[in-house]
Amino acid sequence: MNNIKLHDAAFGAALILLLVPLFSTTYLVTGDGPCHLYNSRILLDWLSPELREIYKPFLQLNNNIDPNWLTNMIQIPLLGFLPAPMAEKAFFAIYLTIFAFGLRFLARQFGTSALMLVPLSMLFAWNQLVFKGFTNNSLSFALLPWVVGTWIKLWDGYRTPDLLRLAMLFLMLFFAHPIGLVFSLLAVACLSVWKTVYTYSSKGFREARLFLTDQLIKGVLVAHPAILLMGHFYLRQNWSKEKNVKAVNTDIIDLLSLKTIWLTPSDRFPAIVAGVIMLVLLGMGLITRLQSRKWAVTDGLLLFWLITVYWVFNPPAAISGGLEINTRLAFLPFMTLLFWLFTLPFSEKTTKVASFSALGILLVLTVLRLPVFVQASDLAGEVVSCSDAIDEGSTVLVLNYDWQGLRPDGNPIAKDIWLFLHVDGYLGAGKSLVLSDNYEANFWYFPLIERWETNMYKQTDKDGINFDHRPPRADFLDYNRRTGGDKGQNIDYVLMLSYRDEFAGHPYTKEIFDQLNVAYKQVFVSEHKRAILYQRLSK
Repeated sequence: MNNIKLHDAAFGAALILLLVPLFSTTYLVTGDGPCHLYNSRILLDWLSPELREIYKPFLQLNNNIDPNWLTNMIQIPLLGFLPAPMAEKAFFAIYLTIFAFGLRFLARQFGTSALMLVPLSMLFAWNQLVFKGFTNNSLSFALLPWVVGTWIKLWDGYRTPDLLRLAMLFLMLFFAHPIGLVFSLLAVACLSVWKTVYTYSSKGFREARLFLTDQLIKGVLVAHPAILLMGHFYLRQNWSKEKNVKAVNTDIIDLLSLKTIWLTPSDRFPAIVAGVIMLVLLGMGLITRLQSRKWAVTDGLLLFWLITVYWVFNPPAAISGGLEINTRLAFLPFMTLLFWLFTLPFSEKTTKVASFSALGILLVLTVLRLPVFVQASDLAGEVVSCSDAIDEGSTVLVLNYDWQGLRPDGNPIAKDIWLFLHVDGYLGAGKSLVLSDNYEANFWYFPLIERWETNMYKQTDKDGINFDHRPPRADFLDYNRRTGGDKGQNIDYVLMLSYRDEFAGHPYTKEIFDQLNVAYKQVFVSEHKRAILYQRLSK
């Protein structure tokens, strides 16, 4: 009973620490996160015939059923009754809950020893996928332990509730991200193949054949809708190739330093301590297996871990719905290693030391990261402060001069991870606006797709360079002509973010101000001048 209370208390403490950033900020800023929230607001507005007309000249609905929609599916109802900042924090609370309780659910399949290790695995809830705003990919990995745990429960029979749960999980994985679905299917395959071999060695060919047949039937029953949808998705498009695959030695350094959970370099030491704990547990587990001279039925999870390690060092070149494949795969070996560690009979003392050490590391990481979250929230609030000066239904060209974000004193907020790629999305999440900075709509698999004839990336570029360049370049005076002349669209507002005098001498900046001086007037400057708004004179 004392052990149960102890692991419950450790889990609760870890969960509270994970939630601290949500209660300490107004905006929880991540790289792509504000853009996802903005598109969720558009999709909610789309339900209103009047509001839909604001967006129809610029956007159209995706008529196919594709992945990368789960974030929007969760956020749309939240935005229906919560202000945008609270809806986003509720979304992250849902993600953290799915992640943490999924690990706890999986650990429950193996007993108290595994439950004491859950806080160690919760260190990975806040990771670089989340910091960069890859929320669909993050959700797909949060669902992974639910799939593994449910599949293990189904080893011994056909329980209808578990079959239905697993079928729903695979569909959710399809709508989340292809990488998560692929690895979930791989985990199921590793577990089934391993147990088939294990059954053959202990009970003979007939029992092994019966077990494998049973697994195949269950797999087809629960996974075939998601697999068919995924097949249709893949056949509709040729995939781009990743152009930024790191050298193997860089991957080794990143893995050993557990860089996948860094927000800033100050996270390095506690992350390395966490990595050392996991390596010690891995060594103890392997020694246990070698001393016993036999494998366990759940060692398919060890096979699964080895495959994820291989893929980190040999990443696929074809990208399934997103770039930065190294970032997307980097934390999987740690998560999958923990799955296997859950199955091992560690001593009570070992699991207690690991659990309380993990809580200490999580506390240190929370303290180190909190100033970054707060400063990022302050900058987002400063950007949103110009909202009252923008009319509902307007078009806004956003010129962002600094993706890493600067504090009022000029020092960077998050130097290594760009949290402010799409911070202006909060404006569109709180008011019905057409923002230029809608990267999501430029990818064919998201729910909303840009119309090429009014696409601001395309129709304001000059010599192939647009506002996504640093410093930005944009031919916005000519946007009306390029989008149809008398029937064309206008840029109602130009919003400059994190502009500094050091950019004044650049030719692109001179082009920007030449256009502003002709047809726009300054109507708003934020407190620390990190957001400057110009309005079209003839609006």
